[in-house]
Amino acid sequence: MFTSVDILDVAIQLERNGEKIYRRAVEQTDNPELADLLMWMADQEKAHMEWFTELKEKTDSPFDDPAIQEMGREILQDTLDGVGFDLKRVDFSKVEQVRELLNVSVEFEKDTVIFYELLQSFVEDDDSRELLQKIIAEENNHVRLLREFAESAKMA
Repeated sequence: MFTSVDILDVAIQLERNGEKIYRRAVEQTDNPELADLLMWMADQEKAHMEWFTELKEKTDSPFDDPAIQEMGREILQDTLDGVGFDLKRVDFSKVEQVRELLNVSVEFEKDTVIFYELLQSFVEDDDSRELLQKIIAEENNHVRLLREFAESAKMA
């Protein structure tokens, strides 16, 4: 019902949201080590967004009918609503503890991994699939780094 272009649109939005959230979070922390980690993660999200944008430009929609395309987008968006991807719902000005920020970020990264694992079935060429697997590995690395930072912050 939805196309790979629709899925790539969602992936681009996820990465754009993640970048904005991490950059906003940098402004809200006084911890330089955490700020560096969050800035690095924002840069990673931006790089992923750029890759998905390039992939989208190379991808043709199998449907010529705009109504079918719109219906597919709506179904996909309805499916994703409430899954935890929308970090706009998080009011980071009310996040008082670094640990809370890290927990929210870990959940976002984990949800993103799940989405990208689903996305793999819609990526047809081997080069793109391989790059997507690398991005999944990077997202899993983000989860690991955030958890490690949370643990070290708890110990300090």
